[in-house]
Amino acid sequence: MKDLLYKAIQSAIDASNEIMHQYTHGFETEHKKDNSPLTTADRAAHILILEKLGETNFPVLSEEGNHFSHTERMKWEKYWIIDPIDGTREFVNKTDEFCVCIALIENKKSVLGVIAAPAKNLFYFGSIELGSYKFCLDYAKWNEYKNFKNMEEIISKSTTLPTEKDNKTYKLLSSKNYKDQKTITYIENKKIQFPDLTEFSCGSAIKFGLLAEGKADEYTRLSPLSFWDIAAGDALIKSAGMKIVSSETNEEITYTDPNMKINGFHAFKNP
Repeated sequence: MKDLLYKAIQSAIDASNEIMHQYTHGFETEHKKDNSPLTTADRAAHILILEKLGETNFPVLSEEGNHFSHTERMKWEKYWIIDPIDGTREFVNKTDEFCVCIALIENKKSVLGVIAAPAKNLFYFGSIELGSYKFCLDYAKWNEYKNFKNMEEIISKSTTLPTEKDNKTYKLLSSKNYKDQKTITYIENKKIQFPDLTEFSCGSAIKFGLLAEGKADEYTRLSPLSFWDIAAGDALIKSAGMKIVSSETNEEITYTDPNMKINGFHAFKNP
């Protein structure tokens, strides 16, 4: 697992370098069938991650790649799920709220996750075996981590999560772009339970990292999302000793749906 996490970190740094180059110097945008944006940075990051993770000989399920059949996916005991850029709309709109997501699925559950948000100087990584961590360097210095020889050296230079144990008020994270009526109603009821509740909305899977740090008490989304939108955050939250469950079953999330969808989740700082 240490070697796999090391490979995922290297992959995320490679992708982040290319993404930030295009973010700074320019990129081209087209639209998918569902009218969501797809940029040259998405494509380039996909290729870079695919090349690096391909060295592990595990299948790679990418938003921008081959989605494979449900029958084939169910045969895999271990595989990668990646989103080359989670929050492409935010990337296009230059809000800085986008990230690279890489997760390892083992026996239908997420066991390793990396979330890199270079424009925000945020890099989170973790596994069930090793715990969750955060780089304490600006993006310009991330390559120092890529050059470390092993995970022990990387961990020794990182901060163990969570870093913030107690919040004075109840803080809830929510999606900026995908908040349906069910989620709105849930938050309204939560405000009755916690009159001092503060809601913070932002784009992409960065929210999982903020929760893993302990900067919020909860992150809930009750509208459907794809495997690659949640897999890395799922592992990161569990590795930080926190709780994340399906909103339908209230049990640990499994990656078995034929359409590669999770119909909502609750993630909490305190199990």
